Amino acid sequence: MADPSEERLPVGSSPAGRGCQTSRGLRRDALLERERELSELDRLLSAAVEGQGGCVLVEGEAGIGKSTLIAVAAGHAEAAEMTVLRARGALLEASFGYGVLRQLFESRLRRMTAGRRRSLLAGAAAPVSPALGLTAPAEADGRGEEFAVRHGTYRLVSGLADERPLALLVDDAQWADLPSLYALLYLIRRLADVPVLALFGWRTGEAGPSLDVCEGLRSEPEVTVLRPRTLSRAAVAAVVRAARDEASEELVSACTAASGGNPFLLGELIAALPADADASGVHRLGPEGVARQVGPRLEGCSEAARGLARAVAALDRDAELRHAAAVAELQAADTARAADELAEAGLLDSSRPLRYRHPILRTAVDALLAPGERALLHRRAAEALSGEEASRDRAAVHLLATEPAGDPWVVGVLSEGARRAAAAGAPDAAIVLLERALAEPAGSSEFDVLVALARAEFLAGRLDAMISHLRRAIDRAPGSVERFHAVLQLGRGIWYAGRVAEGLAVLDDEAATAAHKNPRLELLLEAEKSLGGIYDDSTARATTERLARVSPTLAPDSPEARALIAGLAYARWAITAGPASEVASVLEPVLAPAAGRSDDFRSYPHGYAAIFFPLMATGQLDRAGDVAERSLSDTQTSGHVPGISAASSWISHHALVTGDLTRAEDAGWQALEFAREERFALGLSMALGMLVAALRERGQLDAGERVLAEHGLLEEPPPRHFTATPLLTARLSLHLSRRRFAQAASDARELIARAKVRGGWSPGVGVPVAYGLRAGGEDALAREVMTAELERVRAWDERGTTGQVLCASAGFAEAQAAIDRLCEGVALLEGSGRVLALAGGLVRLGAALRRAGQRAEAREPLERAMELAHRCGADRLVASAREELLACGARPRKPVRTGVEALTVSELRVARMASEGLSNPEIAQALFVSRKTIETHLRHVYAKLDVGSRTALADALSAKDQGASLTRTAAD
Repeated sequence: MADPSEERLPVGSSPAGRGCQTSRGLRRDALLERERELSELDRLLSAAVEGQGGCVLVEGEAGIGKSTLIAVAAGHAEAAEMTVLRARGALLEASFGYGVLRQLFESRLRRMTAGRRRSLLAGAAAPVSPALGLTAPAEADGRGEEFAVRHGTYRLVSGLADERPLALLVDDAQWADLPSLYALLYLIRRLADVPVLALFGWRTGEAGPSLDVCEGLRSEPEVTVLRPRTLSRAAVAAVVRAARDEASEELVSACTAASGGNPFLLGELIAALPADADASGVHRLGPEGVARQVGPRLEGCSEAARGLARAVAALDRDAELRHAAAVAELQAADTARAADELAEAGLLDSSRPLRYRHPILRTAVDALLAPGERALLHRRAAEALSGEEASRDRAAVHLLATEPAGDPWVVGVLSEGARRAAAAGAPDAAIVLLERALAEPAGSSEFDVLVALARAEFLAGRLDAMISHLRRAIDRAPGSVERFHAVLQLGRGIWYAGRVAEGLAVLDDEAATAAHKNPRLELLLEAEKSLGGIYDDSTARATTERLARVSPTLAPDSPEARALIAGLAYARWAITAGPASEVASVLEPVLAPAAGRSDDFRSYPHGYAAIFFPLMATGQLDRAGDVAERSLSDTQTSGHVPGISAASSWISHHALVTGDLTRAEDAGWQALEFAREERFALGLSMALGMLVAALRERGQLDAGERVLAEHGLLEEPPPRHFTATPLLTARLSLHLSRRRFAQAASDARELIARAKVRGGWSPGVGVPVAYGLRAGGEDALAREVMTAELERVRAWDERGTTGQVLCASAGFAEAQAAIDRLCEGVALLEGSGRVLALAGGLVRLGAALRRAGQRAEAREPLERAMELAHRCGADRLVASAREELLACGARPRKPVRTGVEALTVSELRVARMASEGLSNPEIAQALFVSRKTIETHLRHVYAKLDVGSRTALADALSAKDQGASLTRTAAD
């Protein structure tokens, strides 16, 4: 495909030509009256070369010179040895999902070696491959593929920019497809530390959904907006007299008024004027005037040229000669001659593929077509394009412009295009294609089209439309098995939207009336109901009872059976509280098969959660961490955004418990970003809870409050789902830290009310509840809750959880009893892996000893707590330990600032990965953080270890024998 930005320069340019560069930047005489724009482009391109990314939006009316500025910028970028990737939007192909991304990246990636391409499209970038048509898309397995492509695009661009600075140029962006625009909008918000300049040309005055994206671009602080002005009278005079040396002042004035100073219209005006024309022969010219001139110009061409002009107008963007020949029904040689004739007439560019000199001209030719002729041309275009794999998706888009005729071939092409679009992460594009397919009265295919349409609507978050189409499909199901899967999809969609009870009712109705009598399908239905029902407060108790009846009878020989068994372990942790050994026993048969079948639980919303949380609660922290990391890896690869959000939340929780607060915060922000972008209700509550907990421990109370307020959840009750429990407990603790005791007590009462509905809460939740009640003046109830919680965790019988609650309960005991509990609790926490809880217990113990007059004895646990808290990044605990040490009369030692011991957990993790030979981008992708974060960590590591290379870094780590984890350090 030829470069879309290589087009004829509008007459607003000077005779010097275009794209001229000097060693100092863009030539200022290359265009008339565009010095300000050229200066800004020069500055931003230079910044991108130096590693500071940015974005430019060039907007203005048709013909104002946006494309010329983009072309000049392309020339300068190439001169600066940047990689230049170009695309152009087209009106018809606005429904072609990821069409602009494919123009930008597909050709470049196909030209690479297979190894390099695999490297760029690995990990989080993997979902981009089917979106670009490089691999066949699999069926979408849940909402979120579109957002996964957005993040994958960022990863792909980062990888390409590691080779050379990158310029991404998109002209006529107002006609670009929305999935591509949203992916690029996501990208530009993350370009601060990536050597990339994104440049958009946007025509104003065009209606459509892309206006929201344009407004989003304008509002981004990273975006520079350039609005080229119309040419002054002096510039018009220069152009007119370059064409007609003796042009009078009257003619210049008339041309200025008629063109309005628009460079393209001025050129068309001059070209249309007779040689002897004077000012009286100049008439007002706008896009409509240009259109009126096109008809007569075509009439002067041959019949073959007129046919080709119509064919290129139908094909719209970058018409290959062979495709245009097929649509125009011309032989190859005749097509080439006709193309040359149209170029001589000033309609087409002389380059290949074929394209109009300006979109105004293409629109004018298209307007000359009768509706029936236009539909016929688009049908021919679809037939020509469908025969080639690379252009098959464009074929489906052309069928949108045809009339329904009951043609099964049309339904097949539209359905296949929609399947590929949905699987590649463009569900909105799939919906457009399927709605057109539904209008094609093709009989027996209606059920399949309805189910596919509902699936695309589910992926796009259009729940009401999905329900309507699924109910219609269920009524037209050709058999009981087809009906079953349609009902399952309906229940899952409603559940996913947060209406769990309603979704379960749909599945219960199917279970009661199912005619298929298929044991495997019945088990699948039970798994769906159980792993959905356990999350909703109103259905959790009944679901737990059902799991207790069904799961013990199952062998772990299928994904559905393993999901049900894991669900029982989850329910016994979350609601009935154990004991831990029993929960671990229930879970054990699932773990070995799950390790070899990482897709077992991807079919069920939050299936991995049924393993992760019980593992954490039973003290198997390393295994839980492995499950969370495996889940993140799986969901990154599959592009399942709700899964990425959930797995990031689990990693945040695991990092918080094990004492890596930097990672806990990073993962919490990431979980929130994915949940927020995807409007993932269940994931949003969990992500907020994990993030706010990490921010509070890091002493960032303002940030915690701010993120809750941004989501309207600083005081309002969250949804009644179990995933809201972490949010309520974190918010309660934040209120306590802020001394907002009434709000803390309110959250405590809310947790109690929800537990009564659910049938219980997981071990440890009673601790913040008790403190919240006491802060609100309900001391008796607070003591009752804390006493019950102690009994609960002793029955649960897991040392880390028991130790944590014992230390917390000391706040409700008298002096010596409190010290005894703290000593017991700290002893249980030693070696449990719960490093943050151990640091907190040591602070409490030191404070209790100090209050009992045992100041000397208090210093050792406080000093140890301070060092542990510092390495965890727990600024809140560091401050508490320091305050207590000062109260003991001690002079707190400053935390170690140099050497391996000075490294935080996050710094040590990054240092090890770097010493093993991983590059910064590889580390960033593995940890799912930005390259800037990795660079910051390594800068701190190099300073603390006084090294300057990865080789020296490896030597330093080896010399200090830092293979042991922080957990073992804490235990020693």
